[in-house]
Amino acid sequence: MKYNKKKREKDKVETLAELPKFLNQIILLLNGGLNFRDAFIRVGSSYRVLSKEEENYFTKNVESLVSRAQNNGENPIRYFSEFAKISGIKELARVANLIVENQSKGMDLRTFLEVESRSLWVSRKQRLTEEIRIRESKMSFPLGILLLALIIVVSAPAMMQM
Repeated sequence: MKYNKKKREKDKVETLAELPKFLNQIILLLNGGLNFRDAFIRVGSSYRVLSKEEENYFTKNVESLVSRAQNNGENPIRYFSEFAKISGIKELARVANLIVENQSKGMDLRTFLEVESRSLWVSRKQRLTEEIRIRESKMSFPLGILLLALIIVVSAPAMMQM
């Protein structure tokens, strides 16, 4: 149970780190003139060449769902929506719902993705800032001990001479 919970948390962190990059790549391809489906397939296919160190939960799943959709001749957006539901990550589900809505209503997806990408970058920055603060506070105790040891080392000779 603990392993499963830790793995889910790790998968969520990896997904939240990769999702803004993924959206930016799609936005760039959309601005370059590709339609959304082709941009999605191109970005998903680009994950095939990643090394083992660069691979993560999000990239593996997107790459597999794109290859599955291409093998079956289906739209990868449906598989992406299913992946978002299974993962249970609300930010990913929000992006997937935005994409599915666009597919059904034909809205301007580019602007919605840009807004979503910006908000994901801001939340990523806030999360990293919080993580840095936590690490700083964890380091304050060992530094306090070092300061105490330094005071003892410096004051010990003076105390012995008294």
